[in-house]
Amino acid sequence: MSLFKAREWWSCQVGSGEQFDYGCLKVGSFTEDLTNKIVVGSHQGILRIYSPSSSQSDSITNNHANDLLLEKNLGMPIIQIEIGKFVSTSSVNQIAILFSQKISVYDYNEQSGMTEHGRQIDLELNYEHNLNRPTFNMCKGQFGSGGRGNKESSNYEYICVQTLDGVLYVFEHERQSMVKSLPNTYLPGPICYLSRSDAIITVSSNHQLECYKYQTLAISSGVEHGSNKDTRRKGLDDDSSLSVPQTSKRVLPEWSFNLGECALGIQTTQRVRSTAQIIVVLGERNLFGLHDNGQLIFMSKFEYNPSTFIIYNTETNNNVSQSDSSNTGVRYIIGTHSHTLFISQDAHIRWAAHIDFVPVQIEVCTIQNIRGMICTLSETGLLQCCYLGTDPVSTSIPTIMPSTTINVQDAEEQLSKLNKQIKQAMNDPTLVIKRKANAQVIIQIDDTNQYSTTDDTKFQRSDTDSIVPLLRLNLRVKCNEAIQNVLLTVHVHSPLCAQPNEIRMGHIGGIAAIGTTTVSFWMRDDLTPWNLDATFTVSYNTLSDSVCHTIQKTYKLPLKLVARSFQQPSSASTAVQCKITLGANKPVVDLNTVFPELSNGEYNQQQGLTTRFYGSNENVSILASINKK
Repeated sequence: MSLFKAREWWSCQVGSGEQFDYGCLKVGSFTEDLTNKIVVGSHQGILRIYSPSSSQSDSITNNHANDLLLEKNLGMPIIQIEIGKFVSTSSVNQIAILFSQKISVYDYNEQSGMTEHGRQIDLELNYEHNLNRPTFNMCKGQFGSGGRGNKESSNYEYICVQTLDGVLYVFEHERQSMVKSLPNTYLPGPICYLSRSDAIITVSSNHQLECYKYQTLAISSGVEHGSNKDTRRKGLDDDSSLSVPQTSKRVLPEWSFNLGECALGIQTTQRVRSTAQIIVVLGERNLFGLHDNGQLIFMSKFEYNPSTFIIYNTETNNNVSQSDSSNTGVRYIIGTHSHTLFISQDAHIRWAAHIDFVPVQIEVCTIQNIRGMICTLSETGLLQCCYLGTDPVSTSIPTIMPSTTINVQDAEEQLSKLNKQIKQAMNDPTLVIKRKANAQVIIQIDDTNQYSTTDDTKFQRSDTDSIVPLLRLNLRVKCNEAIQNVLLTVHVHSPLCAQPNEIRMGHIGGIAAIGTTTVSFWMRDDLTPWNLDATFTVSYNTLSDSVCHTIQKTYKLPLKLVARSFQQPSSASTAVQCKITLGANKPVVDLNTVFPELSNGEYNQQQGLTTRFYGSNENVSILASINKK
């Protein structure tokens, strides 16, 4: 845990009940004045644009009324947001929004009014590309520049979209330039553009970091550069579809590196003039730093669970020599599931700060001319702009007592004295203490063996005119000490039913106190019963504790409750649908003694006992035979 806490400069709760993930946050400018704005999109399809200010906020909602510039429902879940120059005829940035089945590019339009409240801000669709595959993520870059482009002289940017089955779509503004399926990509991974090599970096399904040259992908894809397919610009539709060409060839990566684990994110340092770029890969347990040729520079093993990361301020100062270790290397911030931001350089942690939530995305930007502002977004939509400081975390630090010498003999005498006091207190009947519950609850069941029939004991089906017997059981609940909140529940299996099935006995106190009740059982439906067990459960509390105790007892209901003896003529004995034969190697006893519930007073060894379930027309015969073997 960090000793210091990140200092909050501005915060806002984005929406209510919405979900956010990596890719839903982006910071950039859309106008000539280069003022940064925060763009947030949710999985519910709502896009919001904020312009944070340090003015006095609402004391109730901790929000600024004028900071929300735009809120628009796009009607589809937003997967990722990118900001860049995606229109060839414009000098300002646009917003590219990735949906589940398409990529759309919007223009940011702002009309100034006479007052600050008179500003009108809206998003206008410039163009969009429909896809016939579900998308996963995207990246931007100067694809096809051959490594000659850089951040300072960039005047155009293209978009590369990766689908769930590992197919790459590259769009040059309004045109689709390439469609290529990557090998060994059954589950897509993070994707990034390497401008120095003009290559695309991704992670395959076998946890390999792979680098593909854009020129190699374009040649092997078999797609004519600059072809136009399924593009809609400002309402103009094209019915052609995007698909992977059948003539595409299998492509091999320029280089690969075995990560050995899933990757959470890939980012590269900014390219300045002829300086090399560094690739940083965030894994589940490690962080890797590699050259742009795939050679490992450093590796850092985590002792925590990372959630996201961001590379920031990697440009070196021209006035400082490259050998100065304090100004070289890659700098990044890692967010963890333990509510901590780790500010690191290469494989070393330089600072740690505590935040109030788990970040799913981090952006480092300039807000209101304040450089180095850290913008974080949580999964539930808590947006916060903070900076590093020395505010301590509001947790109490235990006071360290000065060390003293312990006398072993005095400690043993004090322990013996305390043990005697405990024994005396346990044997004192006047002392009320919480001790282990010794209540012994007993459930007694008395079978009256008396069956009756009433108009209520009929099948629920109206077309069945059959009255079934009703059996009453007398129940008694005993306890050797006082118990309270006694509840008796009765459970039977269909088609049997119990009435009542829940009895509240309240308080049972004293040795002689007994809780009594009567429960009736009968068949409710004309179905064949499969279980005659009745389960009685008693829940209660003792006076010495507030813990709920339970006790159960199972009772087997008599077969006579669901079946009756049936006398059939001897000629019909062969037509019985079901027969049960009991074999023995000794003389057979009278089955009336074995099944007294089915006894009809007469017993024929040849016919045995015949029974029929209530509501059924099928007979069941039980026979006995002597097995001479």
